[in-house]
Amino acid sequence: MIDRFINKPDVAECHEIVVNAPANLVFEVAENFDFQSIPAVHAIFRLREKLMRVRPLERTGPKGIVAETISLGWGKLAYRPGRELVMGAVTQPWNGDVKFRSIPADEFSDFSEPNYVKIAWTLEAEPVDAATTRFRTQTRVLATDDAARRRFRRYWLWAGYGIVLIRLFGNRAIRREAERQACNHKDWLVSNSNYSATLTTTIDATPGNIWPWLVQMGYRRGGLYSYDWLDRIFGYLDGPSAEQVLPQFQALAVGDVIPIGRGDGFPVKAIEPYRKLVLGGNVDGFRWIWQLELSPVNVNLTRLISRNCAEVSPSLSASAFLLALRPAAFIMTRKMLLGIKRRAEGLAVRQSEVKAA
Repeated sequence: MIDRFINKPDVAECHEIVVNAPANLVFEVAENFDFQSIPAVHAIFRLREKLMRVRPLERTGPKGIVAETISLGWGKLAYRPGRELVMGAVTQPWNGDVKFRSIPADEFSDFSEPNYVKIAWTLEAEPVDAATTRFRTQTRVLATDDAARRRFRRYWLWAGYGIVLIRLFGNRAIRREAERQACNHKDWLVSNSNYSATLTTTIDATPGNIWPWLVQMGYRRGGLYSYDWLDRIFGYLDGPSAEQVLPQFQALAVGDVIPIGRGDGFPVKAIEPYRKLVLGGNVDGFRWIWQLELSPVNVNLTRLISRNCAEVSPSLSASAFLLALRPAAFIMTRKMLLGIKRRAEGLAVRQSEVKAA
């Protein structure tokens, strides 16, 4: 929609990131996100104030990016709820005490008052599938005359780096928050998680080829499909992970516990066959949920999503535990997803060969 307002900009920036959360949730997080809550972004704003020799701006109004910019003079040019927002203003950013002025949407593209630049920026949430979003921000600038264009280009030579960094830091922070909130969805039992991790892989197979490997996981069952030698060292497995679908372990139900050798196992909290398997527990104040979700991309392509959430007490020992958990969980879970991918794609090939024969 930004093309309606600035089609041929003097300066254009576009930044995109994939978020493992539904589009409506990602967009809601982006609309209400406080960019200055990011220490690096806050430092960039303070640096600009020092370079421009202006007094720090007191933030007495709303903190969400949309509400705050509206309070500073920006206006909404176009809006598709849950999907896309275009904000715009005219200004003279080379002035230290910069002022923004909103222009009605139907007058914005024709605005030509001398010595100004028109700026439009967007928040865009494009669904990839039900659980994945391509989030994009664009910024476009167009000067109203040559004098403004020259002044803005001199300003952008140094200020442009800060704008790019703000977008990069902001998009990553929005992704973290959206994925954290996705972990606190109503289907989950951890409502105040302070640890979350999301990993995905795309598998060239249908959910029917993937689901059997999920429900047969566990000690003396199908295994964990990760680094078997490491799982055996820690007592989570007693042999290699299965390379075949095991019919005797396909009847998993809510209330069952997937054994993992040592420990209390993985209690099954929810099952939606061929779509979602939710595991979770509460041990010594450590509340956790692990969701494995299958999201079809097309008829023969499926995204396998692993979401982990946990609520850990804010103690020194718990902080040390989380510090060690993050890299270990990433390495083992990534290997597990790839292990399931290889097995599911192999099963799909074998089934295709049988049908062809």
